[in-house]
Amino acid sequence: MTHLPHPEPRRRSLIERFAADQTSVMTLVFVLIALILVGVAVVLAIGGFISRSPGLALTVTSASHARVDQLQVGHCLKALPVDGQVDTVVAVPCNTPHKAQVVGAWDMAGVSSSAVRPALNELQAAAQERCTSSTLSPRPRSAQFVLWLPTEAGWAAGDRRALCLAQAATLTSSVVPGN
Repeated sequence: MTHLPHPEPRRRSLIERFAADQTSVMTLVFVLIALILVGVAVVLAIGGFISRSPGLALTVTSASHARVDQLQVGHCLKALPVDGQVDTVVAVPCNTPHKAQVVGAWDMAGVSSSAVRPALNELQAAAQERCTSSTLSPRPRSAQFVLWLPTEAGWAAGDRRALCLAQAATLTSSVVPGN
């Protein structure tokens, strides 16, 4: 019986090794991309859920950040932001010092059915009369009414809600009757 030496394992050529490494790298890249896409989908799903969350509880027990679309008649606001677009505010219990309170909310869809927002003065005229006729009790001497109207982008996205706020130097109770 002749004993033959074991054949040496075949060595892969440089091209074969590069192709194998490239396949591994490509597989890793595809797996990472898939994981990133799944992560983005989860974040978007959670974000969509949060953005569709119900309104803020009418009885606020502590300072709470709220989106403007969550506000209801009766909510008290710690402060009013400077003029311009308003996205979020801090709602506080009405028995604590605050600067404003939501005293009216209206659907402005009747002003225009167009996807393009009507002129600002047209929206203001439609909401101003309703806002200034709001009943406040007790009515602070320094009370002024402030209107929040949909932005052009908001109107295009379907926002037709106007808010009326009573603003005063400092309020320490609700000015909405029965609230």
